[in-house]
Amino acid sequence: MTNDMCGTKLRLSGVLSGRIFRTNKYPGLKSWGVNRDAFSIDCVSGVAGSDRDVFSILHCVCLALLLAWSHACPAAEPAASPSGIPESAIAALQTELADAGVATSTVRKRRAYKNVARNGEGLLETSLAAANRWRVLGIVFQARARLLGLENSDRNREALLETCANLAEAPDEHAELRLEADLLLSEMALSTKGADVQARTRALEELIKRYQGTPAEAKSLIIASQIALKLGALDLKKTLFTTMMERFPAHHAVIQWRREHVGSAMLEVMFAGSFERVDGVPLNFPLDLMGHLSIMVFWSQDTPGFELYLKQVKELEVQYPGRFDVFSFNLDELPDGGMATLRKLELDWTVMRLPGGRNHPAFSSYAQNDPAGIFVNAYGRAALSPKGAQGEKFELDARRISDERYLAQLQSLFIGDFLVTAEPDQRQTPKLAAIQECFIAAPFRYRLKPGQALANYTKAAKLCADAIKTEPKADIAALRNRRIIALMGMWNLAGEPAYLAEAVKEAKAALAMTLPPGADLVARFCLAKDTLRTSETVKMEAVVSAFLADCGGAEAPASALAAAAILALDANARDLHERTRATLLAVPVDDNPTPWPVAAFLRDRLHTYSLLRANLISHGRQHERQMPIRGYMSNVGGEPRTDRLPEIALKTLDGGTLSLPQDTKGKLTLLVFVEPSAEPDAEFPIDIGEGEDKRPHHHYLQFACDLADRHVNKDVTTIAAFLSEDAQRIDALMKTRELTCQAAIVPGGLANPMVRRLGVLSADRIPNVFLLRRDGSIAWHASGLPYEDSERFVNMLASKVHIEAYEVETACQALEKGNFKEAARVFGGPYLPWDPDRFGWRGPRYHGQALAYMGLKDWDAALESIEKAIDAQKLRYFQGRRDKNPEQWRKEAATVTINHPDDTLVELWDTKAEILDKLGRKDEAAQMRKRAAEPARADDPSRYKSTHERLKDWLKQHRMEAQK
Repeated sequence: MTNDMCGTKLRLSGVLSGRIFRTNKYPGLKSWGVNRDAFSIDCVSGVAGSDRDVFSILHCVCLALLLAWSHACPAAEPAASPSGIPESAIAALQTELADAGVATSTVRKRRAYKNVARNGEGLLETSLAAANRWRVLGIVFQARARLLGLENSDRNREALLETCANLAEAPDEHAELRLEADLLLSEMALSTKGADVQARTRALEELIKRYQGTPAEAKSLIIASQIALKLGALDLKKTLFTTMMERFPAHHAVIQWRREHVGSAMLEVMFAGSFERVDGVPLNFPLDLMGHLSIMVFWSQDTPGFELYLKQVKELEVQYPGRFDVFSFNLDELPDGGMATLRKLELDWTVMRLPGGRNHPAFSSYAQNDPAGIFVNAYGRAALSPKGAQGEKFELDARRISDERYLAQLQSLFIGDFLVTAEPDQRQTPKLAAIQECFIAAPFRYRLKPGQALANYTKAAKLCADAIKTEPKADIAALRNRRIIALMGMWNLAGEPAYLAEAVKEAKAALAMTLPPGADLVARFCLAKDTLRTSETVKMEAVVSAFLADCGGAEAPASALAAAAILALDANARDLHERTRATLLAVPVDDNPTPWPVAAFLRDRLHTYSLLRANLISHGRQHERQMPIRGYMSNVGGEPRTDRLPEIALKTLDGGTLSLPQDTKGKLTLLVFVEPSAEPDAEFPIDIGEGEDKRPHHHYLQFACDLADRHVNKDVTTIAAFLSEDAQRIDALMKTRELTCQAAIVPGGLANPMVRRLGVLSADRIPNVFLLRRDGSIAWHASGLPYEDSERFVNMLASKVHIEAYEVETACQALEKGNFKEAARVFGGPYLPWDPDRFGWRGPRYHGQALAYMGLKDWDAALESIEKAIDAQKLRYFQGRRDKNPEQWRKEAATVTINHPDDTLVELWDTKAEILDKLGRKDEAAQMRKRAAEPARADDPSRYKSTHERLKDWLKQHRMEAQK
């Protein structure tokens, strides 16, 4: 999966200064003095302080980067076809170029480079249509560029530009050769036009787009980031670094480049590469470890204190048994890979070979110092210090260790359990039914320990093999599919590629049969996995696209889309994953349970937050990510969910039926799934503690009851859906805890199909919350997976703010429909000031309520509401410590003096003036209008600001209609 681009570090040295020397024909081409062999530059240019000097420097930097890169890593191409230029002739020309660089004098170098260019052009003249002519043209380009550095003449410049023009026509498979020509031609054209920085930035962005998905994409991003820095295009540079992280997280040259230029920020990378285990078995990271945590330890016996460091890693193994695997990379190139030393220290780690030791690209990219431990998460991602590991002490914050059920879920999805957990058709035999019992459906599968799951897969693989041999009338396709998934499960959990190889044989045998529609999906899923793992030449995205094409293309079933979404994660194809995700979630899957586990995974905000990212944590206010996890999980201001809650029939404690979403009676509904402990006398774990306090608590369900009880208009209902059929125990719990919400029983508990479809997870530890809109659609959802140390607080925060947001939306819609009485009622809620009052909806609510009362011509009520809206907006200027008493907010607002009002406050003043006019208080209205006429600054963009603008537009339109 990796291309380390020879691990070369590009460094520039030399002088950048000078005179602009222009030819009449090529005014954009500067006078270069490039010492190619020393990787240094002298740019001779002229008018000091002009923009053109900057661009001349950029031109020279660009040229040096290109030459250094091509010298270090000549492009590897396939052998020529019989009708092409002989491979021996190209190899000889490449050797001739290399020999020219070591000539003993400048004169001899110049002559040698001319000969290389002349001989290359001779080959091209005899093979104008040869497929491999681009390689020859690339060698000619390098020779002419170096020649220009030695002999700056019009003839050499013109020859180089002519070569560039020819090379720019190369197809994408030769993009690395073409990039050099494109950049130099672009610079020439821009300089000729006298382009400014903005034009150059746009041209650079367009050029990057052209190289996306080509073999030269990584090179183009690195070169473009350097040019963007020189141009001062910092936003573009930031975008380029993000793109490098997204698309080339395992590219060794890109990692080293980022490490040198990222500053002090943590570096997110993928630990990837093909390594040989000490017993000779090759492992491919991360595909052999998807869904698992691991620590990669680089160490040397020659480094003082290495034993203490290794023992620290061992202590973490003891502290967190079975939570991660440890892989040893000894740097001393010992015959046994350091196994004897490890065993003396009682370390039962997986021992890997590292040819070259400290010279191996993996060491220089990931570790840089030793000893070093790299913590790698379930997607193969790691967070690196830009300075490399310090080699003193290995520490691992417990918050970075993923939850066991989270990992079990990922493992199940990567294995493909969802493809065979649905019951087979009527042709099943008793033996097939026994085999089916080995494949545990979600969410039970996520609660299995790895050893239990591995035992199930091992049993299923054997039973399937026996049945295929002994039951010729059985559904062979179904048996092969289950054996394939069982073998892939063994590969994933045991870390043995031999099981995948066996699954591949079974998949090929399956595809050789005549299969019913859709029965080939598992086999193709397996073969795609193998291709992603072993191929170094095929584009990863192309593997997933080919899989979908083989499964029906645009007509592919939802199960194939689900499988493709998982394969895209294996391929590190985030864009393709997002597109497939969107397609799958838009497809109705009511009657097809196969994709349910994947769809639930795709909707889970914890999973979407952690997708293809390292396990980073927040330290106080210094968040290591652009989007802190609390804000992401609460989804305040994000793209909302709009899918409708599937119809689900619950039982009431008195034996009645509660049908959702029909029986919500037009109210916002908090549907909270909770699960009693398996121990009859155990404390009921409605909530689990945060951080180190992982004990049962009961805060959220009580909070959900309070949300319904304290709602001003009683438009919220809370339903506790118990994943238990013990009505007496549930009734006792409700009474003991004095819970006021409605209790309901989920028939069948965890086995109810809706549990799998909705993605209800770990409700025995953390409540699963679904906030339903009045129309039965899902507004927000939180699963039972823990994250960092804040899930309980965030779930409380998100529930309240989403209820407030949707109540304001409901009220706005009523206002716009002219239902002023309903609008005034809903704007009056949902909640009175209530600690903690963390949200900004109070101002928009009272603003909207004032307009509703204006519509009702209740001017006294309108005045009271607009004054509350003004006080709420004034509190945004309040600099002191807020009083925790919710009744004090208006007293605090009265202490605020406004010197520089924002435009929202001015609008509220203007509305108040209009209300005062209607009350006959003309003088006060005039004073208010005078105040509203003062210059105002723009209010900060927010959802609250947008709501004020929406209300302002409504009032403007309402006035116009009233005047007609």
